[in-house]
Amino acid sequence: MKNTAEKIVSESFGMNFTFTIVVAFAALISSGVSANHTEHSNDSRYRQSFQTLSPYLGVGLGFGGDEIGRFADSNGGVDEIHSGGGWLIEGGLALAVDPSTSLRLSSGYQFDITSRQNGDSLFDRLRFDLTVLRRFDAHEFGVGITSHTSVGYSCSINSICEGDVEFDQTIGYTLEYSVKVAQYNSARFGGDSRGLSVGVRYTGIDYRARLNNQAELTDGDSVTGFIGIVF
Repeated sequence: MKNTAEKIVSESFGMNFTFTIVVAFAALISSGVSANHTEHSNDSRYRQSFQTLSPYLGVGLGFGGDEIGRFADSNGGVDEIHSGGGWLIEGGLALAVDPSTSLRLSSGYQFDITSRQNGDSLFDRLRFDLTVLRRFDAHEFGVGITSHTSVGYSCSINSICEGDVEFDQTIGYTLEYSVKVAQYNSARFGGDSRGLSVGVRYTGIDYRARLNNQAELTDGDSVTGFIGIVF
């Protein structure tokens, strides 16, 4: 874990940075949406096509964050638990605002686990993401805000550890890039955000736990490779 004072400064900077990039990206999108709306304001097909919701599903694997636990086995192998790592399963809704812009609201479960003959160790959390996405041909860039709740670490390995640590709900930011590898109805009214994508997502976030009446901050920054599909 990082030094608490350094983490508080880092957390403050991260939130300011989040606000700055969201505002800048929103301004870029606003100009594009305004132009497209003016161009297609009298096109009923355009409104029906792009102001609708579509289901979204995704799966990924994350890396990064502080090392929470390290366990060696009798064969010399080492298992590690990280606060930013683990498998991610998510789902939600995507709103296509115009041919190049969409909003995605999703919830997911992310967990890093190690299992041994004498017990298990797990770090997991629920995440709720609101992401603004801008598409350029097959490439898509996104920025968003993420809220993590039910964050916890549990360890139950005989003769090594036994107990649970709970972390406060916290808010961070996300940056992502993806490329469309399969798409359908791509020619409909100039484009379509639906299809299968492969990408990478950076999450900037810190977790705070109360240990011995003191706040302990854990770095949860991570990079997650993911596959997502909008139906």
